Amino acid sequence: METETTKHNLEASLDQSALVNQLNTENFDMWQTVGGVRGLLESTLPGLVFVVLFAIYTNLQIPLLGAGIIALGFAGFRLVTKGSLSYALSGIFGVGIGVLWAWLSGRGENFFSLGLITGSIYGAVIITANLIGYPVAAMLLSPAWGLPWKWWKNRQVISEKRLAPLVKASLIVSWLWAGLFILRVGLQLPFWLSGNVAVLGILKLILGIPPFVLCVWLSWLLLHPLRPQD
Repeated sequence: METETTKHNLEASLDQSALVNQLNTENFDMWQTVGGVRGLLESTLPGLVFVVLFAIYTNLQIPLLGAGIIALGFAGFRLVTKGSLSYALSGIFGVGIGVLWAWLSGRGENFFSLGLITGSIYGAVIITANLIGYPVAAMLLSPAWGLPWKWWKNRQVISEKRLAPLVKASLIVSWLWAGLFILRVGLQLPFWLSGNVAVLGILKLILGIPPFVLCVWLSWLLLHPLRPQD
């Protein structure tokens, strides 16, 4: 089964399928995490095209048109090759909102506004969940590894299955993902406020796939060795 990667419009989200697939494998596979070369290109190329064209031309029309065409091209290719329809449409949706928002406002930085908003929301949700005793990694492991709901709160389950180390690791991983979203929004927001599209675009690329893969790898490194044995 093809692993879904982060898309341009969903870069703020924790891709559960990528993380779960890695947790259930003995060897970490970076390319599986990002969906291969095609997934990597789909995640980065629309934004890269926008930034490059924005640096060349003095108006927004050409950069926005270029990014939109790239996103439509990738979506069309997925449909032709019988890829996931929802996955193809999600790419168009994210880039489309960015293009429309920037076009209507006349501000190039709004091409990246959706990512900042979703990143802020995901970060806030993860932090809140962690603080009230529902670490996102622990919740994710319930369906992924067949653990009972609230297993991290159940002392009997923890004792019987010897899950105490996994509880600690899940909390660490949960804060790791919260840190990713805090880092992304914190570094990009000042340049969004100042309207520095070039730096904002570069940061978006740097803070997209590389730290995502790093977080998935660290999650696998911390959690996989502690997988309960049936």
